[in-house]
Amino acid sequence: MINNRDFFDEQHRLKEEFIDSFYQLIYVTLFLAFFSFLIPTFSLAFFILYILLIVACFYWKYASNRYKLYQSVKWRIGSLLGHIDVSAIFVGMVLWRVSDESLKVGLLQLLTLIIAIGIGHGFRKTIAQELRKPLTKWGKMLGAVGVIGAGKATLLAYFLAQFTTMNVLALLMYALILIVVIIIHSMWLYVEKPNWKPKENGLND
Repeated sequence: MINNRDFFDEQHRLKEEFIDSFYQLIYVTLFLAFFSFLIPTFSLAFFILYILLIVACFYWKYASNRYKLYQSVKWRIGSLLGHIDVSAIFVGMVLWRVSDESLKVGLLQLLTLIIAIGIGHGFRKTIAQELRKPLTKWGKMLGAVGVIGAGKATLLAYFLAQFTTMNVLALLMYALILIVVIIIHSMWLYVEKPNWKPKENGLND
């Protein structure tokens, strides 16, 4: 028989954890997207798009609480994936704008984002293994990027801006966010196998 009190406590814990993590996720997304309407110059159109993003983020949170979607592991991790993808798109907008809004650059960015998502999903077990128990040098590199995070990387880029051009800086930021996209999308493994654990010398089946 299910203990109703334990069930209630578990649901309350899930809700509180989701709200805390979701607020952090919203702030990171809005912070990364903030530069899209300021660089290289202020754009009213991109500012309006940013306002719509704010509304969408908080409505997503409202819907999660209103319909108790936070109880679903797929929804929680899916929310993380979605916000990171949106962040990548807005970071890419900065690169696109400093590249004179070139159609070729825009299409190339879209292609690289799709490839990054595909790599994250397609090699999720390998990436998860390397993040938890690195077996190669590139695995240690992924872990380092994950520790830095997209938000801290943006702050670092701000301080590096005085030493390089805006084009190079925007390209660097987009490259870093693509690595974050790969890392975050590999987390879908934990939806499929919640109890998955890395092995010391190989991958779990």
